[in-house]
Amino acid sequence: MISLPFIIIPTVLTSPDKPFEIPLQIWAGFLYLALFSQLIGFFHGIKDWLWVESRVSARLSYCNLVITLFASFVLLGENIDIFSLVFCILVVITVAMGKRMPVYR
Repeated sequence: MISLPFIIIPTVLTSPDKPFEIPLQIWAGFLYLALFSQLIGFFHGIKDWLWVESRVSARLSYCNLVITLFASFVLLGENIDIFSLVFCILVVITVAMGKRMPVYR
């Protein structure tokens, strides 16, 4: 809500002239991102913070990137460029390395 005044003008300026001519597949992707990735993911993340340690919740959040990229490929037919693929692989490797790191209290 804080960012709404800053993003409303660019949103209006770049919105399509005929939004109902946008393919249903694009709207499905937008709905997925709005509901699952943002809204439900936010509340699920808050619940995770209450039940598990913060490092476990952070790991799950980082893996959301990989899940979103895969979902956009399957659901929307998005092309995955080499930069995105390498970045996702690096995220998975970093999360896996962090899981094996000792935690001192």
